[in-house]
This record gives sequence, C-alpha cells and structure tokens, in this order.
Amino acid sequence: MKEKIVKPDPQRGIELLSRLLRVYPYDISISEHWLNTLRERGIGEIMKNLWASKIFDLLDQKGYQLFPPYSGVYLRYRVEDYYRFINDLSRKLMECLSSINKKPKDDIYLKTRDFMKLQYFFRILYYFLALKDESGGWDMALENAGDNQIFGEFYNIFGISARSPKEICKSSTFISKINEILIELGYEAFSLSNDGYLRFFGVTMSSEEKRRVYDLLSAKKYDNVIKDMDKVYEHLSNGNHPDALSNCRKAQESFFKRFLLNHKIETLHDGKKTEDGTVWPLAETMRQNITNLFKFPKYSKNLDTKGFYYLLESSKFIISGLASTAASHGKSKPHIITLDEVKVATSFLIMMINTLLPFEK
Repeated sequence: MKEKIVKPDPQRGIELLSRLLRVYPYDISISEHWLNTLRERGIGEIMKNLWASKIFDLLDQKGYQLFPPYSGVYLRYRVEDYYRFINDLSRKLMECLSSINKKPKDDIYLKTRDFMKLQYFFRILYYFLALKDESGGWDMALENAGDNQIFGEFYNIFGISARSPKEICKSSTFISKINEILIELGYEAFSLSNDGYLRFFGVTMSSEEKRRVYDLLSAKKYDNVIKDMDKVYEHLSNGNHPDALSNCRKAQESFFKRFLLNHKIETLHDGKKTEDGTVWPLAETMRQNITNLFKFPKYSKNLDTKGFYYLLESSKFIISGLASTAASHGKSKPHIITLDEVKVATSFLIMMINTLLPFEK
C-alpha cells in the first residue's frame, strides 16, 4: 500500500491565518462566540491599544507601513468592522508573501521589503505574547498576580480584559501555528525561529541543521550569537564575503564567551578575562573544562577524552584559518574570499554549536 504525500492546502492556510489574527492574543482554539461577547463593546480599545498604537506604530518606526496612521474612527468599531479589518490585514499579509523571494539565487537569499514587513510583523505579535514567558506565560502570570497591576498591563497592551487566562495563546504555540500556516501556503522553506523572527532556511538537510541551531540558541538565550549569525547571512546577501567570514569568527567567539560565562568561568587558561578572549584561548579553556561544562549519556564512550576534545581542538583553526585573511585591511591586493569558503565556515559553526549545546550542563 502506497502512502500519498499530502499537498499544501493554501485555502486552509489563509483561513488559519485569519482565525489566528481575529482571536489574537487568545489561542486559536478559543470559542470565538464567547470571545465576541467579551470584546463586543471594546473593539475600539483593541484597535487603539494593540493594533494602532503598538503593532502598526512599531512597524512604522522601522519604516514598514501596513496601514495608515491611527484614526479616531476606530473608536466606533463594532465586531463586524473588526472582522473586515482582519480580512484587509490578512489580504495585505498574503500580498507580502506573494511578493517575497521563494527561491534563493546562487544559494543566497535576498530579503525584500515585503519580507522585512512580515518579519517585523510576526516578531511584534510574538513579542507581546512572550512578555511574561519568564513567569511561565501570561496565563501563569495572571493567575499568580497578587494585585491588579498585571491585569492593567495586559489591558494596556491588548485592549481587552484578561478573562480566562488559560485561553491566552502561548508564544511557543504562536510560533508553531505560524509555521503550520506557512507550510500550508507553500512556504515551507520559511519559518519562525524560537525567537519569533521569520527566516529563510530552505528545504534541504543542511537547512534543517541551520533551523536547529537557531532554535537551540534561542532556547538557551544566546541572543548575541544569533545577532552575529544573522549578520553573516546579511553580508552574504550583499555579496560581502570577507565580512561574512569575519562575522563567522565573531559568532564563534560570542558563543564560546557566553558558554563559559554561563558557567561562571570569567578567567581564561592564559589569565586573561573571558570577555576579552579570542578563539584560541577560549577554545582551549573550553577543552580544559570539558568535564565541568558538559554532561554526557552514561552509555557514551570517549566523548570527553576524544570526541569533544578533538572537536574543540579543531575549532581553534577551522574558522580562524579562513577568517584571518578576511580580517586584514589596508592591503593593496586584498585576498579574494569565495562563497564556498564562507560556506565551509558557516557549516562548521553550525555543526559545532549543534554538537556542543545539547550536552551543556
């Protein structure tokens, strides 16, 4: 018996997107009829507090406008008007999606203006949902609130009272739903990482490793490393191979520093401060502290004395060996850095992080 591959369902994707936006910040599984009774007289406040003065204003600040500036006409909105607004918003988002690059040229993805609109839009929606993640999410924060301050904060952001906290959408659920929608719409090469940013990953095995490294770094709060890695791909999209290679080394240094500082190792093996370290002493300090930094499965053999030992040893030379020439400036005949050389560096960086992070103590 042969299994059929289920094809994407664009209409389902559009309907899920509309539903997600209509009930935001609540979970997509909420009873919309019940939700409408809650917000029936406060649609104007939702438009003013959430969409106009926060989401659209933040987009405007970045130079990406989806709707004209706020107008007092929103105060007279009813539920029916809100539905028309969400339909218009869904249409604009679909227009942006249809205009973005679906396939990279020469393995380099170029982010268009429409891509940036989508990236910031989804990031803003994620950001407000994730504000209380350190407290277990909005639902836990509201249930454990000892006064009305947290309820006031929720209202000031979303324009609606925080009834039924358990129905509020988790930031992680929001990410998974947007990624499900993107797949249904035929954009499986794109997804939101755990930090809420939309990125192009592709559909190859190597793209899955890239997707995994972003998720690991996001989950463990390695934000500085994510920024350096994003810069690598920004430089690549501009054809700037030397700076892309240089940023690979910066990302490696940032990763080692954050890893060591997370474990209270503030001085390197050569006596210098960890914060001021370069690749070689950082990697050597990691290598000398393998048993203190990593926890391996009981069944594993030689991971500490050979596997991670030689991985960290080689990490001193792979990216640095390529990036050293890229970092030199002022030469009359600068070295030509090729795309393939940058790919070697990024591949090693991704492999190294994906190997080390899961075993961090």
